[in-house]
Amino acid sequence: MQYRSYFCSFALLFLAAVPLASSALATTFEVLVLLALLVVLGETGWRLACRLLPDAPRVTRLSFAALGATALATVPATVLGHFGWLWPEPFFLTVAALAGLVWFGLGRVVAVADDEPSVALPAAGWPRALAAAAVCALLASAATSIHFERYAPPGFHGFDDNSYHLATVATWLERGDLAGVKFAHGDRSTPYYPIVGELVSWVLLAPFEDNDSFARWSQLPYFLLTLVAIAALGRRLGLPATTTALAVVLYAGLKRAFPILALGAGNDHAATFFTLAGLEAVLLLAAAPNFGAGVYLGLGVGLLVGTKFLGLLFLPLLAGVFVVAWLVRGSGAWRGEAGRLAGALVLAAAVAAVAGGYTYARNAVTTGNPLYPVPIRIGALELPGTSGVTLDERRHLPPFAIDLPEYLFRPDLFGRLGRFLWTPAAILAPLLALGLAWRRAGERRRWLLEAAVLALPVAFFLIFLFQVHDHRDSRYLFPALGLAALGSARLIGLAGDRGRLGSALAGLCWLVTVGLAIDRHRAEPIAMVTILVFTLLGAAGALRRPIPRFLRQPAFVGLVVVVFLPGLVHAVGHYPERKFRHLPAALALEEQVGVAGAGVAYVGYNYPYPFWGSRLQNRVAIVPRNFWRASRLYYWQGTAVDFSSRRGRYEAWQRNLRALGIDYVVVIRAGEEDPERAWMAARPGRYERFYDDGWVELWRIRWERPQSPNR
Repeated sequence: MQYRSYFCSFALLFLAAVPLASSALATTFEVLVLLALLVVLGETGWRLACRLLPDAPRVTRLSFAALGATALATVPATVLGHFGWLWPEPFFLTVAALAGLVWFGLGRVVAVADDEPSVALPAAGWPRALAAAAVCALLASAATSIHFERYAPPGFHGFDDNSYHLATVATWLERGDLAGVKFAHGDRSTPYYPIVGELVSWVLLAPFEDNDSFARWSQLPYFLLTLVAIAALGRRLGLPATTTALAVVLYAGLKRAFPILALGAGNDHAATFFTLAGLEAVLLLAAAPNFGAGVYLGLGVGLLVGTKFLGLLFLPLLAGVFVVAWLVRGSGAWRGEAGRLAGALVLAAAVAAVAGGYTYARNAVTTGNPLYPVPIRIGALELPGTSGVTLDERRHLPPFAIDLPEYLFRPDLFGRLGRFLWTPAAILAPLLALGLAWRRAGERRRWLLEAAVLALPVAFFLIFLFQVHDHRDSRYLFPALGLAALGSARLIGLAGDRGRLGSALAGLCWLVTVGLAIDRHRAEPIAMVTILVFTLLGAAGALRRPIPRFLRQPAFVGLVVVVFLPGLVHAVGHYPERKFRHLPAALALEEQVGVAGAGVAYVGYNYPYPFWGSRLQNRVAIVPRNFWRASRLYYWQGTAVDFSSRRGRYEAWQRNLRALGIDYVVVIRAGEEDPERAWMAARPGRYERFYDDGWVELWRIRWERPQSPNR
């Protein structure tokens, strides 16, 4: 413990001294800055968790610590960005100062030891061997996926990363504020969305400034934290540790979750973790109202709504579970703890407002509507919005169409194993819990609470079905799938209480998970063999002895980091020069512009991020075709006016190009590239096209004299 304290103190001092270093930092130093930042954030969150929830299980404190670390990073970044100071140096100093205040204010923190495991493999025999094999197979598969995709470009698995997630981050890095990118085509509502997910990507980019190797995968830690939240919920519901372990593995084996969306810079995994952590906080608050539980709930709920508008629709579900959990405690709790509960709820609301309220305040101040661009009509109250964004207008679009039987059994969305588990579990698990509550009067409260939690997947799905306009993906259902994994494991565990059926079903799930993990790499024979070897070694080791204690010690984890640090530094250092291997248009612009960068105008389909350059050296702008140049971005007390609503004039567009210092124009030909492309084609003396692959065109502007941007 003493060594850990020294290590964390050194990381804090190192982070505080970073602004004094040279601006030209080696990659090794930048990686160390990132590690120091993560250590400081994590240690601060952990100290808060141990002080505010000293009696909670370790897995709950870990979930709280992750929420606290996220808030400690995103809230200062929001404040700095609001005042135009969102630069790495002020951010590092602010985080170090806040962490130091927390550490000094809390003093020595001691939490109650938690010896009861939240997750555990079966005790012995072939069930333990199969479980260990599944865990090893997933770990080896994850390591293999990360290794093979270490040089993959941003947005390798998802369109939105290059559309607006990372484009927003690059704009912040360029300007030092929280301006949102307004698109001239496609979905124009993105600049008004909550921004916690993008702030996390910015935090991971800050130590480098010109290398997005970590920022492009900002969702990976939240995928892992979702597994922690599932384990915490299993512990809170009193599920056996082996049952919870099966639920964690079932969710971890969902390919849509990892690697497809975990290796990205979106916000779905973050929103999932915040939802499940908020749910556990609800259960904790109802069981023992106190200020620590209130802060836990406020962080979970605040970060959730600060990440997605969709989180607002989840709040009534969390409130419903809280009501059930509070009611089943009986009238004694109502009389004796009502005051403490009221105080904790007020604190939770205040923490939530700080953690996730900025976007709503900004929208309200700028447009008069906190949920802009969605119009609000409640009785005589009518708040402004825009057309084309309401559900009534979007339900007629192709993404809203859904064939339920086919959709629920799609292996690409729900996994080849999960598609046979999630739906039955979502229906049967709460019904079975209700039946047991009816039959077992002595445990009625526990079973009623479990029924309320395990019924949430159906509720989440109904929100998805009737309130979400895009039914092409399962990412909006990740919270439901996490809870359905708990329901599936619960059903299997209860079947095991009746005989060998449960053990057989659990063994089948472990075995199929192994097969699916290996099958993910069927196109890579060497990877398949490697994963198989690690899987067999893990199974054989589990049969012989438990996991050695030293493997779970912080010192061993630190040793692993030191051993792999050179390889990590090498991959990060070489990433920018390899990230465009699959993006020839971005590579062509890179060869033309060079490392010095240039002003680049973007026209057409919403896919601008790659054209910021390999080192984010370019300045990319969507240039208005009228004289509303100041309205091209969205910021606090700015304007929500749509600068692209009219065709515009060439003279205005050219004047804006000159004022913004634009030397190149990127055109994506998807039917939305005119009139700009037609204007350039009609003026070959001014605009020269030097690249065309049928989808992307690159144009050079021949100015009479060098341009100086006036942003």
